[in-house]
Amino acid sequence: MSKERETTTAVETRTRGWKVKLPGWLERVFAETPHEKHRREARLSLFGPLGAIAGLVGGAVAYGSMGISSMVLMPVTALAGFGIMYAATRVESLVRTIGADRDRRGLVAAGIAVDALGGGLLGTMVGQLAGVDPGVALGTGASLLAIASWSRRIFGGGWIDDTVWLLAGDARTGEAPDYSREQELIADGRIDEAIELFEERSRERGGHPGPLVDAAQLIRARGRYDHAIELYARAMDAPDVDARRASVFARQILDICRRDLGTVEKAVMHLEALVERFPDAPETEWAWKELTVGMSVSAAEQDAHGALSSHVPAVRAVEQILSEAFVAQASDIHLEDYADGLRVRYRVDGMLQDAPSPPRRIRAAILARIRVMAGLNPAESPIPQDARIRVPFAGRHVDIRVSTVPTLHGESIALRILDTERGRLELEDLGMRGEDLDVVAEVVARPDGMILTTGPGGSGKSTTLHAIVRRISSGREKIFTVEDPVEYGLDGVCQVSVNKKAGLDFANLLRSLVRQDPDVLLVGEIRDTETAEIATHASLTGHLVLSTLHTTDAVSALHRLVDIGVPDYMAVHTLEAAIAQRLVRRVCDYCAEERPIDPADARALGLNGELGRITAGAGCERCRGTGYRGRIGIFELLRITEELREAFLARAPRGELASIAKASGMLSLREDGLEKVRAGVTTPEEVLRVTTPA
Repeated sequence: MSKERETTTAVETRTRGWKVKLPGWLERVFAETPHEKHRREARLSLFGPLGAIAGLVGGAVAYGSMGISSMVLMPVTALAGFGIMYAATRVESLVRTIGADRDRRGLVAAGIAVDALGGGLLGTMVGQLAGVDPGVALGTGASLLAIASWSRRIFGGGWIDDTVWLLAGDARTGEAPDYSREQELIADGRIDEAIELFEERSRERGGHPGPLVDAAQLIRARGRYDHAIELYARAMDAPDVDARRASVFARQILDICRRDLGTVEKAVMHLEALVERFPDAPETEWAWKELTVGMSVSAAEQDAHGALSSHVPAVRAVEQILSEAFVAQASDIHLEDYADGLRVRYRVDGMLQDAPSPPRRIRAAILARIRVMAGLNPAESPIPQDARIRVPFAGRHVDIRVSTVPTLHGESIALRILDTERGRLELEDLGMRGEDLDVVAEVVARPDGMILTTGPGGSGKSTTLHAIVRRISSGREKIFTVEDPVEYGLDGVCQVSVNKKAGLDFANLLRSLVRQDPDVLLVGEIRDTETAEIATHASLTGHLVLSTLHTTDAVSALHRLVDIGVPDYMAVHTLEAAIAQRLVRRVCDYCAEERPIDPADARALGLNGELGRITAGAGCERCRGTGYRGRIGIFELLRITEELREAFLARAPRGELASIAKASGMLSLREDGLEKVRAGVTTPEEVLRVTTPA
């Protein structure tokens, strides 16, 4: 029996001032840890009144037939009902004490069985009093108490038991500590001062984790989840933490992460430490898998696809690859098969980063495992294939788009991570200037016209269009999107995916959708003359059209429409705004520091000494040593004015059109990037990487 379960005081019963030593076998029945005492009292507060009420009702029904005064019989039967429930809680406490090191599910089943036994005895007593058949009374009582016991565990009972056990107070005395001062500080918002007092209490008790857990619970109730996880992590370092307490820590941390997804990265790190420290505690590994991937190999997979798909080391390797990518907030995972092994890379913040390569002996099994997860046949690897996977992560599901291509030494698999929580951005989150946001709000308020976002692949064009759709959508509009493929779901929007095999390309779908009485049409990309003509005609006939083009800047959008085949007069009168954009990496908030600007970068940006120091990241664990964490857009917003229309129809050169646009308030991509450098959001290197001189 573990130290946590040892009896803290001799068990004696007191009668009128003198002590009676109980026999050894009976002493064990009454021996309780502080946790068991708190737990038993909590259960008795629920089942004790139920037993008393049942006994009271039985006495009320039976007093007439028994010839005993109700004033005598009813208190006796109520006391008897309470006593039966008290005995049941005592017996269950004994079962839990004896089976302290047994399987948790077995203990739960034993507890429910004891509750059912108590209910049966109670039902039998009430049945005898009320003249009901004893068998019926016994079965009814046992069933009702078993259901009540099961319901208590399902609807929060397990969490309450864990909390009672963690907050049971000092293991040496069983006394509940007084935290009134700390609670006052927390109520006043002085969290750090309260934490210092809790830490001092922990040190006074020789590093006991109790005060730190108390602090975590109280601060968690205030919604300070980051602080709560840090306190749990400190409590886990205590020397007397055992496997059971580690399991409770894991469940509490998992519950926090389900409430606040922003704490997942920190939680995964602490749970991994718990798994390494307590490899025999299954619930710690279960919690870790719940936060990462938690995949398993089914018998159906083994039967359908053979041994490679059920290769356990390969399954674990895929779990690790996916979980590391999710925690690093990667947008893509690349697995490339070479002669010397499998290369794994993550695209984090737009840049590829190498990850540890798995052993060569399981590389074929890893690729086969991913194919099986995507529903692809491993035997068809010589041909390119596309599919989707949905995996659990941090209490939600993440979609992954899978693309496979055969290569010289095997195949290349690209996994695009489509995390709806990260992809759901509003216009204000993209990084636009306030002036540009006002222009966009004005343009999207129109009932017709066309808005284009331009830039290379992976520059965030679709994210910007989705943010515009969310701004427009109020439930009173009919909104359609045509995408290749649909990556993120939009609430209240009809989304259609291109299917070239079925003859459903952008032009055919758009032609059908204009007959659906839409108010807004989002076209994933204008690639050909037919799609461009349908989109421009739709914008002329009372529809707001949103789409993307591949051009280097905003002014070139007009020329690109003409090159595709749209007449210049139609292009210039349907287009209301063009937004060129790029994505730059943000400076990591955790390792940001000031440093002198590189003279070469200053010259390239044309600063001429006006900016001597910049903010840059030194590199830390949170940013994987890059100095950057997350991305933000830089924008070039072109508002089509009458002056610009006249100049374009007069065949004015591109430079003149750009000058007119800048005179009306447009900033170039590089100028907007420089504004973000001055604000300490990004660095000169990032702006130079994604832009060219105006």
